[in-house]
Amino acid sequence: MTRLSADSHEMGRFYLIQKDFSTAVRFLEMAEREVGAPPEVHNDLGVAYLESGDSARLRKASVEFMHALDMDPRSAPAAFNMAMFYERQRDAQRAESQWKKYLELDSESPWAKEARSRLQGLSR
Repeated sequence: MTRLSADSHEMGRFYLIQKDFSTAVRFLEMAEREVGAPPEVHNDLGVAYLESGDSARLRKASVEFMHALDMDPRSAPAAFNMAMFYERQRDAQRAESQWKKYLELDSESPWAKEARSRLQGLSR
């Protein structure tokens, strides 16, 4: 992929897959500033922030997930990632609530199986 063949969001997703979170953040922040940026951009930027390991960026992750959910309350990926955020923050109560919301949106995919497993782990 080059900048000539991919937009900022596609480049950001590429670098997310490569686990180059700093570069992913750079491209996804560009995509976020574009007029009409869809909820997927905010979700992906939240993932890049969450995975970056940077405490300042970690705080921004929840803002991006919430922005995605505000734009599309049925965004299963954003709901899943918000639950992951709460788990990483060791906020079991919010994580449990968010996993339940996720399962209302998606009860059949392999991600739903993981969500159920994580939800059971919280109740132990």
